[in-house]
Amino acid sequence: MGLLGLSLSTVAQHPFPTPADQPVWNVLDCGTIDGLWCSTVPIMYIDSVSACGHAYGRTIVAYEDTLYVRNDGPRTVFRVGANCLDREYLMYDYSLSVGDTVYPSGPFMAGLGADSAWFILASIDTVVQQGVPRRRFGMNFDLSNGTGTWGMGQMDWIEGVGSTTHPFYAGMCLVDFVCAKWYKLLCYDSASVNLYLDTVLNTCDTVIIPTRIEEESHDRGEMAVSWDPLSRELTVHLNPSLTSGQIRFMLVGMDGSVFPLQTPIRSGAGDFRFPARNLAAGIYVVQVAGGGSMVARGRVVVQ
Repeated sequence: MGLLGLSLSTVAQHPFPTPADQPVWNVLDCGTIDGLWCSTVPIMYIDSVSACGHAYGRTIVAYEDTLYVRNDGPRTVFRVGANCLDREYLMYDYSLSVGDTVYPSGPFMAGLGADSAWFILASIDTVVQQGVPRRRFGMNFDLSNGTGTWGMGQMDWIEGVGSTTHPFYAGMCLVDFVCAKWYKLLCYDSASVNLYLDTVLNTCDTVIIPTRIEEESHDRGEMAVSWDPLSRELTVHLNPSLTSGQIRFMLVGMDGSVFPLQTPIRSGAGDFRFPARNLAAGIYVVQVAGGGSMVARGRVVVQ
C-alpha cells in the first residue's frame, strides 16, 4: 500500500506521462456520417528513444505521423520524426498563470497559413482522482485561428494526464474544431492502475450511435437538430432563409414542459449551438419562431 501511494504521487509530478509510466489513454474517437458515431481507441507509446540530445517517447497519431514527445521542465514539447533540423512544437505549459496566453503548435497547420494557435489560461483548480491531486488548467482557444469564424473552444489540461479531449491534441487537430468536438478522453491508466476516469461517461470503453433526426420546416427549407453527448450541446442548423430578422428558440419536452435555452453560439451560416449540460435524457422538440409564428420545428434525442 505504501509503495502504491508513492508511485501514484510520483506520477502526479510529471507534466505529461513518459514511457516509463506505461501509460494507456482510452479516447472516444467520433465522426459524423448520418449522425454522431463514436468508438473507443487506446493510445500508448511505441517505445522510448534517444534523439537530438534528448530522451523521447514515440507514438503514432493521425495521418500515421510519428511524434517524439518529451517533458522540458513544466512544459511538454514534441517533434514530428527524428530529423533534428526540424523544430520542436509546444503541447503543454504548466508554468502559466491565469490570464496568460500561449501558442501550442502543430506542423499540419501550415496549410492554414499558421503553425500555432492562440490559447489563454482561464482557470486553475485541483482535481482528485484515485486519491491523486492534480492541477487542472482550463484553457480557452481560438477554433478558427484568429478569423472568428467558429468562436472559442475549451479544453482542460490535467497535469500528469494530458488534455481531456486528446492527450496528443497538438499533434493532430489543433484549430480545426475537430479536436475539441470529436475527441474525448475517457480514462487514463499507468502501469495498469487507473488514474483518470471521465466523470460524465464514467467508462473506459463505449460506443455512441447517431442521434440526429431531420425534419422539414413549414415549406421554407430544412431544419436539423443534433445532440453532442461529449460537449453536451444542442446544435440547430437552419436554412439561411429562416435566419433573417429576429428568431427565437424554444425547447419543449414530450410532456409539454418548456425548458429555457441559453443564448446560442453562432458557429457558421445557419448554425446555432446551445450549451445544455443539465438537460435530462429524453426526446425534445426545438421550435423556432419568427415574425409572430413558428417557422421550423425539429426533434432531438438527448442521451
